[in-house]
Amino acid sequence: MLSVVVLAGGPLAVNRSVAIDGRAFPAADPGLPPSPSATGRSSTVPVPPQPTTPSGYQLKLEDHPLLVGGVPLPRVTCQLPQFGRDEAKLRAYYLPLRDCLDTAWHAVLESAGNPRSSPSINLADHPGAAFCGNFEETDFTAAYCPDSETIFLPVSRLTKVDRGGSAVHLGVFAHEYGHHVQASVGILEAAFQREDQVGQDSPQGQELSRRAELQADCFAGLFLAAAAGRGDIPRRLADSAVNSFRFGALAKTHGAGSRQHTWARRGYEGRTTAACNTWAAPVADVS
Repeated sequence: MLSVVVLAGGPLAVNRSVAIDGRAFPAADPGLPPSPSATGRSSTVPVPPQPTTPSGYQLKLEDHPLLVGGVPLPRVTCQLPQFGRDEAKLRAYYLPLRDCLDTAWHAVLESAGNPRSSPSINLADHPGAAFCGNFEETDFTAAYCPDSETIFLPVSRLTKVDRGGSAVHLGVFAHEYGHHVQASVGILEAAFQREDQVGQDSPQGQELSRRAELQADCFAGLFLAAAAGRGDIPRRLADSAVNSFRFGALAKTHGAGSRQHTWARRGYEGRTTAACNTWAAPVADVS
């Protein structure tokens, strides 16, 4: 696992998975190696079986076609219900938000010849075997598990850091979906292989983790820009979601909060996926 909290095998990976701890707020920590299947608890929102042999899956980083050419996200209109902080209302909010992210990112993936799939959502505070490892020993805020293509959003943990509003939830969800995009196109597995060469606890391994996490921040910013000012995501709310990245923690593996905000802002203002090429960025930009 990328020192980290970051990476894991993508759709074609060989038995090497970890939870990708996306948005990490103070007191958050990475996940552990995942189990291969979900449990079907009531907090898990299933999706249809996904394709397992993506034709556009490429094990590349700084020279990945999605990043070199740059693909814009289409403008999307997210129709979301009134935000609420209990599990039922959050589930009702997350489902159409996922659909809106699907609409934006699937157009990008298809245009680049990459696979499209939709992640499952798990809101359980104690997901047991559904999570990527021993949940009880993990203190993450939210996580993504590539093997099961599942975004984990424990309600009690998120409501401790959401400041009572929806902006943090938008940012967290868009960030975790960013990891789903990375896994879908081969970026995560490519980073995993590079991390094998340098060691997950080495300075180089921690740098790889930061590059992966900051890219997910940037991908979140791209989506927020595509949705801002339309439907139920007014520009003021999108601005607040981007600004929430400044509260991120785990500087060694995720980047300082100011750095997380910088990359989220790059996506928000950058127009295309080329703005999110953290792999080609100078070390000083991902520290």
